[in-house]
Amino acid sequence: MSECGFTAGILLILSFFYPKHKLTTRVGLFYLSSPLANVISGPLASALSQINHPTIKRWQWVFILEGVITVCVSILGYFILQDHPEKCKFLNPEEREFIQKYKQREGTLGGSQKLAARDVFKVLGDWQVWVMMGATFAACEACGSVSVFAPELINELGFTAAQAQAMSALPSACGAIAMVFIGRFVRMCGSHWLAGTSALATALVGSVMMISTLNVPVRIIGLCLTGTGGFAGLGIFPGWNITANSQSVAASAVASGLTVFFGASSGFVLSNVFINSDAPRFAIGHSVNIGIMALGIASCVVTRVSMGRRNRKMRESQFEGEKAFQFEY
Repeated sequence: MSECGFTAGILLILSFFYPKHKLTTRVGLFYLSSPLANVISGPLASALSQINHPTIKRWQWVFILEGVITVCVSILGYFILQDHPEKCKFLNPEEREFIQKYKQREGTLGGSQKLAARDVFKVLGDWQVWVMMGATFAACEACGSVSVFAPELINELGFTAAQAQAMSALPSACGAIAMVFIGRFVRMCGSHWLAGTSALATALVGSVMMISTLNVPVRIIGLCLTGTGGFAGLGIFPGWNITANSQSVAASAVASGLTVFFGASSGFVLSNVFINSDAPRFAIGHSVNIGIMALGIASCVVTRVSMGRRNRKMRESQFEGEKAFQFEY
């Protein structure tokens, strides 16, 4: 419960500082911490399992170490993180003015604007916002599959549980590499929706490979594809959610909150579809994943069509010379 506000808050703060065309890359870099954590946690857990202590159990060392790191980072974050550019201490007056001007030019508002409950409920009633979250849910589902499935699959190659835990970092490493270059990939595709569709399609192919065979090397390749597509999507969709809903503080706040909510909800699905009685093929879990990836792709397409129509209507209704907000797709 303490963690849930952190990611949503970071997404909201980033939307106050960066222009729309640079926001996705910055959010993607923030989410890069997820696959990197998986890459580190596997070998780290394997190393900690070798510790022998008379009173502290091996699994307790994981919580002790992670807790110490989290507390130290939170103390630093209190002094480093700034709410919005208008009161940012590490920016000089010229830099603060520059940020405020370009945020005004692109039709977005800064963090100093008040957040009204009426505006929040208005955004929550917009069906397009909810449809967008389907793609985020799909990407997080693919990422979660890597964490759930990798150690058991690698263990089938004959490695010990500790070795399998260490080697499970491979799919996350593929995802981390994808996230590093995801900003360039979005620019190459020319749109968020097309890049996101490609990422989810990659994850879908990986799930198909894992359900269609019990050949372990092939399934590991499929798992790497799932990790690549899932983490690539995680580098695209949260940034797109905030970029496309940055016309007001309420829209940005709702988008950031729903992004975290739908991302966390994917873990509930994973824990109930990958069941031990379905081993070793896990047909139920992979079938559900394939269906969710397909729904995520459909979500991207529907959002693209909706944004195109709304942009045309806003351009037709604006006064001559007026700069109206436009959805980024």
